[in-house]
Amino acid sequence: MCPMRFVSSVLLVLVCTGLTVSADSAPDFATEVRPILSMHCFSCHGPDDKSRKGKLRLDQREAALGKGKSGDIAIVPGKPAASEVVKRIFTSDEDDLMPPPEAKKPLSEADKDILKRWIAGGADYQPHWAFQPPVQAPLPAVKNAAWSANAIDRFVLAKLEAVKLAPSPEADRTTLIRRVSLDLIGLPPTPADVDAFLADQSPDAYAKLVDRLLASKHYGERWARKWLDLARYADTNGYEKDRPRSLWPWRDWVITALNDDLPFDQFTIKQLAGDLLPDATQQDRIATGFHRNTMINEEGGIDPLEFRFHAMNDRVATTGKTWLGLTTLCAQCHTHKFDPIPHQEYYGLYALMNNADEPVLMLKPEDFPAKQAEVEAKIAKLIDELPAKYPVDTRVWKTVHIDHVEGSAADRGTRQDDESWRTNGDGPVAEDSLIFFASDLERIDAIRLEALPDGDLPVGRSSSGNFVVTELNVMAGPRGGELKPVKVKSISADFSQKDWDVKGAIDGNPKTGWGVHGGDMKTPRTATIHLEQPLTMTGGMSLRVHLSQQYGERHTLRRFRLAVGNDDQTRGTPDARQRAAADAFARWDKDTSAATVHWRVIMPASATSIVPILTVLDDDSVLSSGDITKSDVYDVTLTGDFTAVTACVWKRCRMNACLAAVLVACITKANLAISSSLN
Repeated sequence: MCPMRFVSSVLLVLVCTGLTVSADSAPDFATEVRPILSMHCFSCHGPDDKSRKGKLRLDQREAALGKGKSGDIAIVPGKPAASEVVKRIFTSDEDDLMPPPEAKKPLSEADKDILKRWIAGGADYQPHWAFQPPVQAPLPAVKNAAWSANAIDRFVLAKLEAVKLAPSPEADRTTLIRRVSLDLIGLPPTPADVDAFLADQSPDAYAKLVDRLLASKHYGERWARKWLDLARYADTNGYEKDRPRSLWPWRDWVITALNDDLPFDQFTIKQLAGDLLPDATQQDRIATGFHRNTMINEEGGIDPLEFRFHAMNDRVATTGKTWLGLTTLCAQCHTHKFDPIPHQEYYGLYALMNNADEPVLMLKPEDFPAKQAEVEAKIAKLIDELPAKYPVDTRVWKTVHIDHVEGSAADRGTRQDDESWRTNGDGPVAEDSLIFFASDLERIDAIRLEALPDGDLPVGRSSSGNFVVTELNVMAGPRGGELKPVKVKSISADFSQKDWDVKGAIDGNPKTGWGVHGGDMKTPRTATIHLEQPLTMTGGMSLRVHLSQQYGERHTLRRFRLAVGNDDQTRGTPDARQRAAADAFARWDKDTSAATVHWRVIMPASATSIVPILTVLDDDSVLSSGDITKSDVYDVTLTGDFTAVTACVWKRCRMNACLAAVLVACITKANLAISSSLN
């Protein structure tokens, strides 16, 4: 088997095919005799039994040595005078002459001589060269053996001596490096390469140069071009739109295979069936891109099966031409008249190609496992950071029942059914309120103040709808006992106005405070007081919250509500977080379901158009058939009860063409008429 790498076409032809150049040998069947028989004889005396005449078959030795319909023997090895073939090709009788004059394929005198000498030499048949394993040819005898530096030189010299030519003088080293560089990598040498080669005076300088060029990545790029041409490689689909396609990974695979000196049997197996190999790798699957170079027709109105048929014929032809060195296309219609390919075998190979699935191969980069591990580690880290970045409120909140409120506007306030406290009227310019309530909780570590809108009115009473809480403090004690100040650790809010952060509500400065201007003034706002130490009292406790609103200009709360909470760490567990997320989704689903549109298919009562034929099918869809125009109007009338219709949709199913639909819907008492202009 020839290696994947080769130095020149001379080596490929002479060494791999095992041809000799001796001028004294009998005509070679493969290179001299078979072409004559193929051109002039096989159409009537070849593989196709339906067109064979005289019961004579010349493409097989056993048949050629037997008797024909006339009873004469066509070829008698070593005896041209006794061979009917020789008699027929040299006769002057046009009735017996072969090929017959009406075939218009006359043999030249040189062709006749070759056939006569071939029979005289024993009429040796050889299988088609594509079916023969390469054989190392013996070195030919030469007169000037000292001239040859290697085996290839012996073949070249033998041919030169046969035609009485002398070898040209040896090229200078600068010319030599240029020739071998262009031959092996397709690029001229750089000045530095030339200088290095000229400076290397070692006996193996040229061999080292060749090894360096063979090791270059450009070697694969240079020689892959020949294979890519055979495989009809292209970066677009061909035909009408000629859209781009990403076949370059296969191109790179071929280049790498040549550079890696991949054995030819593996080079073949991987390209024809790499995806069927046990434990096939991504590269094995990429190799099958050889048969993905077929042209693809995406024009509207085509029959996909028709062009799949053409694609399969193309693949059979390419496989035969590339790997077998045979012309297969003739056998598409009949048994081949020249190459040994029966009609049945052609479609056997066609069926094999046609059974192949062609999924789109989504390629992963070579470093994908490492990148995947890196991304997964990053995801895990981000998940671990979620509790700190988005903490879950682990407190259990309980809305309090306000006993009473003392202050300048206390007499104008009323408790609401949702336990909020609503101030009546326009409210004072400023306000200090003492809010009294009790709780049966035995542990409290936070108190929440909710600023609430009042219907369509904003949360605050100022002209802008804002409020400012200038101070908040808490006192607590046992029920019926003395109330003492409670130390506050911190305060937080869901929203704070710029320069009016909620922290100003616990700093003891009446000129700072919590405001919410800049947001939606009709959205509830929440401030949470975090106690320095939890309040723990058996049997519950009494509390008083001092709510100071001293900004002025009626920057006071319109309606508020209080709640107390204690920390429950079990609410921060992953399971609890998952339940909370599920509950939140359930609430969202319930809220959005009410706005969901419920669709039902309506059977058209009639459907007409200007050109295409519109047919109402059993599934209530409308089929457009017949001629296709660039622009048309479809009139579809739907009947039924449309009293509750709030929306309608014209759902277009693509069949053969891309159409843009503009929908116009009109609802009448009992009819829904749809006019769709398709362009």
